Amino acid sequence: MSENSKTIVYQNLSVEKLPRSEVKISGKITTEALTRFYKEAFSSLQAKAELPGFRRGKVPEAVIKERLGEEMILKDAADLAIQSAYPEMLAELKLRPLGNPELRFTKIAKNEAIEFEITLPVFPEFSMPDYQKISKETKKPEIQMVTDEEVEKSIEGARKEHRHAEFHKHAKTSRHDTPDHPSETLELPPLSNEEASKLAPVKNISELKEKVKLALKAGKERQAVEKRRVAILDSLIAKTDMELPATLISEELDRMEREFAADLSRLSLNLPEYMKRTGKTLGQLREEWRPSAENRSKLELILASIAEKEGISATDEEIKEEVGHLRTHHQNAPEEALRLYVSRVLRHQKVLEFLEKDGN
Repeated sequence: MSENSKTIVYQNLSVEKLPRSEVKISGKITTEALTRFYKEAFSSLQAKAELPGFRRGKVPEAVIKERLGEEMILKDAADLAIQSAYPEMLAELKLRPLGNPELRFTKIAKNEAIEFEITLPVFPEFSMPDYQKISKETKKPEIQMVTDEEVEKSIEGARKEHRHAEFHKHAKTSRHDTPDHPSETLELPPLSNEEASKLAPVKNISELKEKVKLALKAGKERQAVEKRRVAILDSLIAKTDMELPATLISEELDRMEREFAADLSRLSLNLPEYMKRTGKTLGQLREEWRPSAENRSKLELILASIAEKEGISATDEEIKEEVGHLRTHHQNAPEEALRLYVSRVLRHQKVLEFLEKDGN
């Protein structure tokens, strides 16, 4: 039972579990709370009211009650009361929300407690697999040796790219249909020490080959780490059974839609054009994305649970530094939104590093 300035806000609080990790909270807003918040609700309505013959904010109380009705004012008062007590309700019922609540008033009567229901998605109950065992049993793929052929192929590609750039630099054209454009099939002359030094900060061909070999080796090592990481995460998803809230999947689908639209934009396309070309509706696209959205949502909850259990989080200094980097690209983004995003990303990165320590 909440107490705010000695006003009991709610009573008869109960919670009912619903399918798909949702719950329904039921209770009553006391008449004492309604009396307290009624004046605030009315003042807000009065400030916004615009009626013929009256200046905005100066409509008399009797006129507002006649035009808007007592029930609307009571609803607004009850809504304010619930907003003030909502965090305490969640704490009392030990609920962890995963989305926005839906409020519904089931009984409104003057001079009586208002009955309400709040439906909201919550953190699902699920049994975590032995993630440390999974990590230890997931070995990093064997890293293949870098071959001379791979080195030569990489250098050849770099030489063609350099020749391509040099042509456009001197020809001062971006066209690719000129007769003297260096084609991909044009035979390259033997590599010289001079050309090697233009491709990289090296003195000769031998140093270039060694530099390329080290870069290719580092790339293979990164790929091996990434493959192991993906294998660990896939195992965690496969071995975790949970009932995902529908709203969580919907939010993930919205995020995937935004990401897809951004990818299309980089190709000078937009979503309506893509759908017209492919003959697919947005609904069909979202249905195709659903399995990925479910896995991404599940993984989000798994990593959050591991972080909570292991006490893993980013420091304020780390968050501040990363927010500063993002701010240069997202100058108008709200500070709190950036902090929440960065905090989540850094926390997940630390969880992955924690998992990767077990086993090689």
